[in-house]
Amino acid sequence: MPSPISLDNEAEHPDIFVAERARNNLLILAANGSRVVGSFENEVGAVNFLLSELKNITQNITSNRKVVIDVQSVNGSYYLDFKPFGAYNVYHDVQNVIAKIYATNISKYSILINAHFDSVPTSPGGSDDGIMCTVMLEVIRQLCQWNGNLQYNLIFLFNGAEESPLQAAHGFITQHKWAKEVKVVINLEAAGSGSKEILFQSGPGHSWLLNYYAKIPHPYGQVAGEEIFQSNIIPSDTDFRIFRDYGNIVGFDLAFFKNGYKYHTNFDDVESIPLASYQHVGDNVLELVKKIANAPEIEYMKSSHTKAVYFDVFGLFMVWYQDYIGTIINLVVTLLSCLVAYKSFLDFKLGRNWKSKIYLIVTALVLFFSWVFTVIGIIGIGTLIDGLNYSMSWYGSPYLIFGLYVVPTVMLSSVPLIGWNYFNKKLHFSTRVQSQLQYSIVRLIWTVVLLIATCLNIRSAYALMIPVLFNAVGSVFIHLTKLHHSANGWKIAYMLFNAFPSMMIMYQSVTILSLFIPITGRIGSDKNPDVIIGVVSMALTILFSSFYTHFLAMMKKPFWLIYFFLVIFLIHFLIIVTPLGFPYSGNPTSPAPQRFMIYHTKRTFNNQNGLVKQDAGYFLVNLDRHSPESVIPYVKQFEKRISIKDDCENFLVCGLPLFSPRMLAVMESSTWIPAEEPIIKEDIALHLNSKTYLKRNVLTYNFTAAGPDHFNIYFSPKTNIRLVNNSFDALIPKNVPVWNGRLLYFANFVWGVSKSPLEFSIDLEVPENWNTTVMDIGISGKYIHEKKNQHTPQFQAFLSDFPKWANIVPAIANFESWEI
Repeated sequence: MPSPISLDNEAEHPDIFVAERARNNLLILAANGSRVVGSFENEVGAVNFLLSELKNITQNITSNRKVVIDVQSVNGSYYLDFKPFGAYNVYHDVQNVIAKIYATNISKYSILINAHFDSVPTSPGGSDDGIMCTVMLEVIRQLCQWNGNLQYNLIFLFNGAEESPLQAAHGFITQHKWAKEVKVVINLEAAGSGSKEILFQSGPGHSWLLNYYAKIPHPYGQVAGEEIFQSNIIPSDTDFRIFRDYGNIVGFDLAFFKNGYKYHTNFDDVESIPLASYQHVGDNVLELVKKIANAPEIEYMKSSHTKAVYFDVFGLFMVWYQDYIGTIINLVVTLLSCLVAYKSFLDFKLGRNWKSKIYLIVTALVLFFSWVFTVIGIIGIGTLIDGLNYSMSWYGSPYLIFGLYVVPTVMLSSVPLIGWNYFNKKLHFSTRVQSQLQYSIVRLIWTVVLLIATCLNIRSAYALMIPVLFNAVGSVFIHLTKLHHSANGWKIAYMLFNAFPSMMIMYQSVTILSLFIPITGRIGSDKNPDVIIGVVSMALTILFSSFYTHFLAMMKKPFWLIYFFLVIFLIHFLIIVTPLGFPYSGNPTSPAPQRFMIYHTKRTFNNQNGLVKQDAGYFLVNLDRHSPESVIPYVKQFEKRISIKDDCENFLVCGLPLFSPRMLAVMESSTWIPAEEPIIKEDIALHLNSKTYLKRNVLTYNFTAAGPDHFNIYFSPKTNIRLVNNSFDALIPKNVPVWNGRLLYFANFVWGVSKSPLEFSIDLEVPENWNTTVMDIGISGKYIHEKKNQHTPQFQAFLSDFPKWANIVPAIANFESWEI
């Protein structure tokens, strides 16, 4: 990490990002707490702060820059195509604060730099995404004092509605007067707190972008992260997709991701971010902006589908090349590996001896099936731990992964090979030769996997190419120098040639696990996190350890190693059944909280004849495997919880205030506790204005909905009735969830500066002579502003019973549905 520049030594470092000023600005921005869309803190406090700082910067320009500041208040709607299910996304009066630095000479092209200043409820939004906003302010300040050339305009977008989700970015890119001139975007995000920001998406296409990113002071990124993120394994998204999909813009997506435990919690404060993190991201963004703002490629940009393979080497520098070059490299490495293996077999005089061929084939099969055996074993361990209710013990203590999954992986994958070696101990060639043959076979197996990955256009295949390449080159050296005949010389050479790829695997493993471990705290209660982390750890461990298992052939008593590993596993297994294995921690300096979203909800159900049912209760979204069982001993109200299975069968979306179709996966496993009615100061309303026949068999329903600044509309046409149009968006989506055998549509509505009703229409195609109800429709209002909500004494007492390691996001909700 770089040494942070302070205000005191700023004069000694001209044109360098000043970390201390960025932090001081973040202290001001975060001082008023969370900045939720629609709140005073977001719509007035944050906007005024940004405008004040931008005014201060423009009044103190020391260069000849021209800077224009604009505030956009925008309305719009579109279909947000999340996976597995999307939703209509509608917004009114959400805000953007925009600063445009004009090019040195007139240019019709611009570079967009984006961060969002809103945050989720209860979170100060220090890393997500406050730090990126203050980094942008400091970058603007430095550019206004720099006399270097800018070939293109720079547009800095401080967007005020990302968490709502992804609305203000859509409003800018589809409606702002400067949007059409944008060619490249640098999106700044966070899914963690502090440490280094990572490049986790680039392009799409336009691999030349990586040429500029690779030259920044602290490049950090892996194309593997890009492929993981775009596979929708990670339950989140960024504004980058909006600029890509609705503006046809290419660029970079950068984000903090370490310490993801703090993401979207009250622990995401300013104090959690080291000053060096400001300097790291500030140095990178400032330099990247300068380079892209003078990139000649932007003048001649055309559609490009050329992707890039990229990875950093221990954070020191970045390697990148176009994907077709990656294909060539992988194929050359594959050929080299095969030729080297063939030469090795000849050097050991295997020739055409059928016994030697059988040995090679059976050894390859033993190695392959040892990995299959390991997969089964690790899944079994994860299932057992989960069945004993000790899952996620590693959540707050990641070192436990080593004993629970890394050690068993090495142990289980070694046992078949040890047995095979014992069976062949009287073979006509020595254990030295067996060992060298086995590492060639291991390399050949990974060579086959590399070839398959290359054929599937998996750019992350570089992670296999590196160890295969170095192993093959090491083998060439060993055989050219005749070290394969020596007792120890070949071992030393082998270890030296495999040291770098081994360190790279460990480096990448730490990055991957740092990402995935905190995510298991928000993937829902329906998934077994131990199997997920176990399999990920196993895959990384096999990739690392398989290049060293051949040394087992030279051990006189290899089973002692297995016994040692077994003892380590048992010790770690015993740890997880003690208090040391408890997953959660509320320690502010290193938290590992259990997350709870709790809605104090009023529910009203109507059919075509009128009111059917009305009740109230506490709705808990169970976000991890232990929810809510972990807190039941602390909170007595859980004794009153009841099943919502009947509600799910009879009422739209179980009568629950779902804010995303992604919640459907955990809907029936969520918790409902009957309780008193919440205090609701602003009611919801859904009024049917008209019902008309658009065509002979197409009915148009016109509605007006009103409520708080966040509410959702749900509707589900009856069987044999089809949605043919609606006013939210012209798109009729295909990736919609199914509720009770019928398609279910979501619409999300948010208003920012001023209250607004939502007027919308739904067109349904109905069969001839249809004379009964056509759909179920509902509305749920979310009251999520901490300072405006008033909780009942009973709800406050309920919340106060939760332990300190529970991170609670409390809110009020009002749900009502109709059958029409």
